[in-house]
Amino acid sequence: MQKLIITTCLFAIASALVGCSHAHVYSPPARIAPLESSKPVAEDRTTGGVSVRSEGEIFGLAAASATLKVRHGVTEHSEVGVDANFMTIDDSDAAADLDPTIWSARVGGKWAPELLGDHVALIYGVGGGTSDGGQHISPDVGLVVAYENPYVVPFASVDGFVSEPINAQPIDVSSEREGLGTNIMTAQRTWGATFAGGVKVPIEAGGSTISPMVGMTRSVLTDGEEDADTYGLNLGVDVTFE
Repeated sequence: MQKLIITTCLFAIASALVGCSHAHVYSPPARIAPLESSKPVAEDRTTGGVSVRSEGEIFGLAAASATLKVRHGVTEHSEVGVDANFMTIDDSDAAADLDPTIWSARVGGKWAPELLGDHVALIYGVGGGTSDGGQHISPDVGLVVAYENPYVVPFASVDGFVSEPINAQPIDVSSEREGLGTNIMTAQRTWGATFAGGVKVPIEAGGSTISPMVGMTRSVLTDGEEDADTYGLNLGVDVTFE
């Protein structure tokens, strides 16, 4: 399963990195759409968005994900929101007949202290999901910094997570070269961090704001036995309604 590096990083299905001799299963984080700037949605306004992501050891299309998200401004400096995530993986080298789809969801919030002028925000949330490897629950917390302005908004973020398997199932992650039954694993408690950086371009359109975004991510994680380190390309767009 050498092409499945993304699943070692984000989901309870594992793959071998190029050059590695075996696969490894991790319990995944719930926050997989990290493109956002620091400024919360304005009070009583709602933003809807979509984000797509590909990830691999060197930006390969080992897996692709899509996230639908909704955010609502609670106060002038805080918002709440929900994400619905879908991922499909490249299982072309898998010996077993694995389901390549993973579903997850997350609820969370953002708070930007007034004294910092919406340029720094705390992000937090909790979510969970399901895959062939069982279910999981994962809280996260992090920081976003950005230079908020009406034109081009650069931003960067870091968040940490812990992911706890629930009803973890042993799965056969053997490659065709290894043969069925060679590498059977079960997810364990996993912790890690995601680093993201990108730009957002706010465009006013008839009272609404359309904000396309592009960015890169790095994800690192461990379960105490092995570590993973992957990189991703992210594209997204948010629409804030009048």
